Amino acid sequence: MPFIGRDWRSPGDQWVKTNEGWERMRTWRLKLFGNLNENIVARILKLSLLEDFQCGKKYDYEQPPNPQPHIHLLRGLSREQKVQTNINEALIKLDMSRAVKDIQRFNYICQLVDILLQEKLMTLSGAAQKALFNILENLVEHCVKTESNPMLLSNLVLEAEKALEKGVYTHIGSSSLWQNHLESVDKMKRSIKQMKIKERTQNDGLYLQDLPDEIICHILRCLTNHIDIINTSLTRHRLYSLATEQLLWRELCFYHFTNAQVHKTVTMVTKDTSNLSWKEVYKKIRKRYAKKQTYADMIYLCKNCNALYWKESGHPCYDRDSPSNSVEITPHKFITLFNHY
Repeated sequence: MPFIGRDWRSPGDQWVKTNEGWERMRTWRLKLFGNLNENIVARILKLSLLEDFQCGKKYDYEQPPNPQPHIHLLRGLSREQKVQTNINEALIKLDMSRAVKDIQRFNYICQLVDILLQEKLMTLSGAAQKALFNILENLVEHCVKTESNPMLLSNLVLEAEKALEKGVYTHIGSSSLWQNHLESVDKMKRSIKQMKIKERTQNDGLYLQDLPDEIICHILRCLTNHIDIINTSLTRHRLYSLATEQLLWRELCFYHFTNAQVHKTVTMVTKDTSNLSWKEVYKKIRKRYAKKQTYADMIYLCKNCNALYWKESGHPCYDRDSPSNSVEITPHKFITLFNHY
């Protein structure tokens, strides 16, 4: 006689049939989520996108739609608004931790982390400190994995160590949290110390010095940081001669500074323009004026809906009918937006 009623094995629980037999739904879910990896998550996303596509949605399920990390900035208190956006929420909602793997956003995030470590670490909340060191750990992990930017990493970790030693008695948050930061810095220092950059073999293709002079000069003119040009010049005698050309440093001067600033500095360096050294002009002008901050991708602020977003990914604006009206936010401006915290 068939049993009609609740499951006699465990009243109230749901059961699911697996390859190993019947299991409770609760334990099956724990096993499922405990064994998840990147391949399984990608498969689940693909199947869910396929289901959405079959229901009539118009994007290709093989390539998920690009995410749009953004956050709507709430500033000022009123009777209706009692909450303000803090820097911790901005770092998380703008996906700074994963953005370190994007080569276009890498320099922007490094500059932002450097400023926060030097100027704001002791005044950050505990949650903001965790978010900041999480970004720093991801930076170290990414650079060690890709074998790139060892000097930049060392400088950032050194700044973090100095800031932690300086604020050991004046910081915000518990002492155990501060101790965790110190342990994280020690772990990152060990990772950088063990970092080894593999040398290329002879069969890996062309080297930079194998290219014609015209192409190398064009590559050098695309560099906006004088340190990169100087480091390149120290590798080969031929690259040194190309990296010290007058035209290269002249274009670098006019790229970062205005015509008036360049003209004023030239008159200070020498009165005889026939023997003018543009490299010396750049050294003088860089000490007197601030360089132009250039980033491949950076944070923008939409004035229509007051949202912070990455320029390349955009954002879902509330006021789509109005014309685009956004301003770029440098790392310094980004931090000043949250000075109330």
